[in-house]
Amino acid sequence: MHSKFKVLAASSLLALVQLLTPAANAQQTLGAIVGTVTDATGSVLPDATVTAVADGTNLTRTTQSSSSGSYALQNLPIGSYSVTISDTGFTSVKFPGINIQADRTVTLPATLAVGSTNESVTVEATPLLNAVDTTNGYVLDKAQIEAIPLPTGSFTGLAILSPGVNAELPSGTGALSGLGNSPIWANGQRDTSNSFSLNGVDASNLFNGKSTSNVGSARVVNSTGVSSSTGAAGVIQSSASIYLSIGNAIPTPAPETIQEVHVNASMYDAQQGSTSGAHIDMSTSTGTNSYHGQVYGRRGTNAMNAAPFFFKNDDDIPANLKNPQLHRYVVGGTFGGPIIKDKLFGFVAYQHLQVSDSEIGYSFLDVPVGLSDTTRDAASFATLVNNQYGTSLGAGDIDKTALALFNSPALSGQPGKWLIPNDTASGSLSPTHPFDAFIPGTGRFKADIGVANLDYNATKKDTLALKYYYQHDPTLAPYAYSSVPGFTEHLDSGAQVFSIVNTYLVKSNLSTTQTLGYIREKTYATNEQPFGPSAIPGGNVGTVSINQFGSNYFPGVSIVNVLGSTANNAGVGTGILNIGPNAEGQGPNTGVFQNRLQPSANAIWTLGKHTVTFGGSYSYTQLNTIDKRPGTGTIATDDLSQYAQGLVTPGGSSTGFYVSSFLQGNASRYYRANQVGMYVQDKFQVTPTLSLTAGLRYDWDGGLTEKEGRIFNFDPTLYKYNAAADNIDNPGFIIAGNNTNGTSGVSPTTLTGRQYGIGPRLGAAWSPTMFNSKVVVRSGFGMYYDRGELFSYFSPGYAIGTVTGGPFGVNQQLPFVTAQSCVPTNFYEGFLPTCDGTNAGGNLANPYGSSQSAPPTNPKSSDLSKYLPNLASINNGGQPISLGVYDRANKLPYTYNYTLDIQWQPRNDLAISLGYVGNLGRHQVIPVPFNQPNIATPSSPINGEKYTYGYTVEGAQLNDGSDYKFDYEGGNVDHRVPYLGYAAESIDYKAGGIDAYNALQAHIEKRMSHGVSVGMSYTWSHALDEQSGLGLFYNGNNPLNLRDAYGSADFDRTHVLNFNYVFRFPDLAEKHSIMGRIANGWSLVGLTVLQSGQPYSVIDFTGAVGSIYYSTNNGITNPIVPLAPGCTPQNAKTGLSGAFGDAALKASCFTVPLLAPGALNGAIPSTDNFETSFTSGQRNIFRQSFQKRADASILKVANINDRYSLKYTFDIYNLTNTSSFDIPGNEVSQNQNFNNFPTYGQPLYNAPFGLGVVTHTIGSPRQIQMSLRLLF
Repeated sequence: MHSKFKVLAASSLLALVQLLTPAANAQQTLGAIVGTVTDATGSVLPDATVTAVADGTNLTRTTQSSSSGSYALQNLPIGSYSVTISDTGFTSVKFPGINIQADRTVTLPATLAVGSTNESVTVEATPLLNAVDTTNGYVLDKAQIEAIPLPTGSFTGLAILSPGVNAELPSGTGALSGLGNSPIWANGQRDTSNSFSLNGVDASNLFNGKSTSNVGSARVVNSTGVSSSTGAAGVIQSSASIYLSIGNAIPTPAPETIQEVHVNASMYDAQQGSTSGAHIDMSTSTGTNSYHGQVYGRRGTNAMNAAPFFFKNDDDIPANLKNPQLHRYVVGGTFGGPIIKDKLFGFVAYQHLQVSDSEIGYSFLDVPVGLSDTTRDAASFATLVNNQYGTSLGAGDIDKTALALFNSPALSGQPGKWLIPNDTASGSLSPTHPFDAFIPGTGRFKADIGVANLDYNATKKDTLALKYYYQHDPTLAPYAYSSVPGFTEHLDSGAQVFSIVNTYLVKSNLSTTQTLGYIREKTYATNEQPFGPSAIPGGNVGTVSINQFGSNYFPGVSIVNVLGSTANNAGVGTGILNIGPNAEGQGPNTGVFQNRLQPSANAIWTLGKHTVTFGGSYSYTQLNTIDKRPGTGTIATDDLSQYAQGLVTPGGSSTGFYVSSFLQGNASRYYRANQVGMYVQDKFQVTPTLSLTAGLRYDWDGGLTEKEGRIFNFDPTLYKYNAAADNIDNPGFIIAGNNTNGTSGVSPTTLTGRQYGIGPRLGAAWSPTMFNSKVVVRSGFGMYYDRGELFSYFSPGYAIGTVTGGPFGVNQQLPFVTAQSCVPTNFYEGFLPTCDGTNAGGNLANPYGSSQSAPPTNPKSSDLSKYLPNLASINNGGQPISLGVYDRANKLPYTYNYTLDIQWQPRNDLAISLGYVGNLGRHQVIPVPFNQPNIATPSSPINGEKYTYGYTVEGAQLNDGSDYKFDYEGGNVDHRVPYLGYAAESIDYKAGGIDAYNALQAHIEKRMSHGVSVGMSYTWSHALDEQSGLGLFYNGNNPLNLRDAYGSADFDRTHVLNFNYVFRFPDLAEKHSIMGRIANGWSLVGLTVLQSGQPYSVIDFTGAVGSIYYSTNNGITNPIVPLAPGCTPQNAKTGLSGAFGDAALKASCFTVPLLAPGALNGAIPSTDNFETSFTSGQRNIFRQSFQKRADASILKVANINDRYSLKYTFDIYNLTNTSSFDIPGNEVSQNQNFNNFPTYGQPLYNAPFGLGVVTHTIGSPRQIQMSLRLLF
């Protein structure tokens, strides 16, 4: 009775713990063995004894079969086991080498023959089928991991081996690649929907949910922190962006320290949730009863590498620079073994990685045409400007500050005489080489990685594991922010993970696990400063200064057009020169620090034919987004002529979103999130061959709060504009309730929508008796919730002045942070807002004016009305306020998943599976403008406006004889918005999207036999949605008609085939002979990926599409350029690749969706033939070229003796040096200069410039490394 009471008390306590311990993700680092015991006639045998002994640690677990003959050994630490099954009157059966994998259940049936228990039969079994549940995925053990060539060692290179999972090709081994983590798309889900865990601790981030260490595709970089100026030879400096390089903060153990990686791609059971994509879990190695380890080194240089495609094919890059310098060194070691035999085991590891290269060390830049040693005095510089811009400036017109920067001497170690080098190649400018100067440099990346693990077998019932992981991986990129030297980016990234895992067997059929995990991830960017703003060295011109209101930070100066007419004649872009941090990217002095505490508990209770699993976990996350940009400032000028005169512009679309502004206030935010997940599940073994699974999971993904309540939102029901008084009585702006000035009745999250969900999981696995456990048919259904709210969903993509745009825009939002800019008093070249050039009004020495405004204090929601322009202000060009919010009413996104597959194991070493996987998604998050202008007509005027136009047509009047207006955002856009005072670009991330996915998937796995092992996966699929979360913008037509954008997802790939292999060459000589040591032990291993490219649209946000809504200031959508009549997606292609300066698409096949004067019931003025609307459909009708890559390694293992061996590898990445290309240039400018002041009767639009030209590769060229390791 006492014993039963203890069991009941323990069970009750555990259940209470589950209920009180909320959860996000019950990550599993343990596995199980189940089966049924029968005699030779097929009758079940109850009370048979089943014993499993861990081969490495002698951990022993024992249970007995139930009355139905079934048994279950739960919560076994991963590793190899020997299983013995015995019963009185029967011969015992032994199964050696049964591999237990995390979150997997081995089905091991046994048939006992009549005989003596002392007699035994050994059965060699390799169960490769999942006869228990419907989980789709893949597990790799240590030996398999080490047999796959991974350029950087990233675990994401292993995830793609699971059917239904794909990723971008590896970008290389240089400093830019960092840890090499790639974006992952699993079974039609976004790359923000995956979960990553290490040793049972969730490592997913709430910043943007992504996993990229770097990005090679130009389609996703806009407004993420990377300058829009073209990178040299196709290189995108993605390390400049926290958003794009967040993967360097994800724990990424060295492959030598990983014991197992498993990927649950879909249809996982109720134990896993909180996201709907792939769950990728890693376990670091442990100690055993034998001492083991290795010391290793790896080296790679550019000596045998192939030149990057766009370096090699650029005739203007000298031969000695075509293959950038690369030096990569890795040294590390592991050691594990017993501390107390059979009881306490330890494992430690350390790896140091050092990379230096020139891929991001070269600066190919644009400088003024004709710049030389002799053209840097005022008179010569004026002539240089006049030659390119048709001006008539004299020496007295040249601003001293402007001239001083061009006379600033070269820094120590910089070649040449000047900080800004001379023009050396303007005579050979071309679309494939739009640069006229070059500066060398070196990018650097290093990583220190450490592992320390303890495993304690306290008793046969009680085990304890303590695991610690450390990672520090900073990057130095000399030209990430600046075109010139001295402003090197320092990207400081790292992670630490600590976990305690305890398993306790309450009794033989009740097993419990408790986990306590903690993780810290960080990534923060700063830049070096060769001089401050108060003492800028100007050579012969003298020392000058820029007024930064006491700040010691040099803000950088961006000249958006530095090439002038030479660029136009050469058919290249304007050329952007960044002297210091660029005025667009907003990358420096921002970063993310995430801390997470995650306790969890679960139990597995076997009751006859039922195995009931229940439990939960809780996670508390601190997401600290540190933004120290206030007090730093940015400075922009439109072109060299404007710069030379000391003029600056507040900026906008016409200056490529390069802006002059000075932030004030506290822009750092300290977010908090609580997440809960609980589940209960029953696996019912109906018969020895039929298993049913039914589970229910509860997920609560609590909304983000902020420590000081600095979260805001927009409530349209509260907004009130008093037209009679021309006053915004209530801005609809609400502040979190935990703020000292919070809005009454508003919660700390501001959200009202349901942030929880209950998801059922159902599955069946049937192994027909006639096939003797060699065939399993599975089918299942599940409902999976995804976290909707991420930090990156708080800001518009671009916004007016870009200060509130981009990933950190929300931190810089009024009224918490203010942006001071000079006030434009005229329009340079007729349409570029420009300040007056005086100290007080704003010039290069005083870019924000000479007087500093007061910084904000903790505001009230009504304070925003101080900044919102009323109608009178808008009539005078008042600037509306951009706002980005996560919709208050949003519910959690979710998908319905369903599957049907068949598995077949014809041999002990071979398994084949074929199946269908599908899902439907609802409430997917989409950025939707909440203030898109309405259509004003003579019969339905809006705020006094009877017409609709985004352009201010010069030389013409409206139908009623009045003049065209020129609102801040163009035309009369700001008059026609639903919420006066807010910008048309204001965005609402709304959970209103749908998606679908259908796939046929096949997998073949041949385990090692006869010296050969192969794993092959193939997926034929189609993913559809209305928005894919690939960048920060809405990709489609009219964003208020989401269904019109339904089409192939941005990440859709029709075909994905990959296979990894190991081929061990047969021994050719005696094992211990000299010849044997040379000729024996050779292997060839490899990984090959063949996959379709991703779809894309042709887009234009210069006003050539949708001008009546956004004029030339469309910073929140990527509007689609329609096909011209007679053109189709097929005949619009030229048949060329676009990679050799040619065009892959025909410019003649694209047109402008013009609105005729008088269209829309008279809304379009009769004198305006420039206005455009959106098209319909045509999203993602083109597709990127097919991608191919083969990585291979030649291995040689030399056994020194029975204990020590040497292993050498010769690793070749991209063996065939096959180039896979980014999407062709799809971002066109038919209104080339973003001109919103066209002249009546004059043409405005030009043929799409740069359309279909490929400028980037996906994946690296051939690169070679070698390694040597001593194993024992």
